[in-house]
Amino acid sequence: MEHETISGQWLWEDKSLERWFTPEQRQTMREAVEDHRASRQEPPRNIYGRIVSEADRDLDPERVVRRMVEYSKAHWPQWSAEEHIARIFDHVRDKYSETGYLHL
Repeated sequence: MEHETISGQWLWEDKSLERWFTPEQRQTMREAVEDHRASRQEPPRNIYGRIVSEADRDLDPERVVRRMVEYSKAHWPQWSAEEHIARIFDHVRDKYSETGYLHL
C-alpha cells in the first residue's frame, strides 16, 4: 500500500485545511507528504518534501536490517534463508552504497 499517496489525497480533500491554507499551499503540503518515502528514487519536488523525507528516515542499522528481513519474509515466505540474505544484500548495495539511490 502506498500510504504516502493516500495521505496526500486525504490532505488535499480535508476541507478544514481550506480555512487556513490556499490551494497552492495545500498542493505544496500534498507534494511533501507524497514525496516523503525514504525509498523513493526521485528527489522530493519541494523543500518541504526534502525536510519531511529526511526527518522520516530511520537509519539505525539494527532496525533497518530487521525491517528488510521482515519485508522479505512477508513477501517471499517460500524462500530459503540464503535467498532472503541474497535479496537483502542486493537491496543494501542498491540503496546504501556510494552509487545507491539513497542520497542523504
